[in-house]
Amino acid sequence: MKKFLIGVVFPIFLVIAGIGAIIYGYVETSNAKASNSWPVVQGKILSSEVGSYLSRSAMRYIPKISYEFEVDGEVFTGKKVMFADVESSSKGSPQRLVSKYPQGSSADVYYKPENPAVSVLLPGNKGLRTSAGYLFGGLLLAMSIGVFFQMRTS
Repeated sequence: MKKFLIGVVFPIFLVIAGIGAIIYGYVETSNAKASNSWPVVQGKILSSEVGSYLSRSAMRYIPKISYEFEVDGEVFTGKKVMFADVESSSKGSPQRLVSKYPQGSSADVYYKPENPAVSVLLPGNKGLRTSAGYLFGGLLLAMSIGVFFQMRTS
């Protein structure tokens, strides 16, 4: 039973997770590229602060910015600043974004025309995060193949 779980179920789980990560990467990359030509409306910054969390015994800092905007009479709330990794081991980069978008200020909001709930303050692909889904998904698929063949030969 243990060999079945490790040799069959675990690789299947890795394949499913890998495919999910690749799909996520594809959607993020597609949205990042398309966002350069999305419609723009004026939005209002609702909150803007530098957040932090502990990751592998190192403090990580992230900009926590929320904003609202209106499209065709419907109000939407967004939290995505950009389609890139904006966390950092220092406060500098997140603080610059928070300073650029202070609470109560107006900002351009780019939104996906067919789904305005998908929005961003800074359009385009500006970092590794959009490619991370592909990399992580490929790694999981490779691991699943390795586990599967390792269990078949033992």
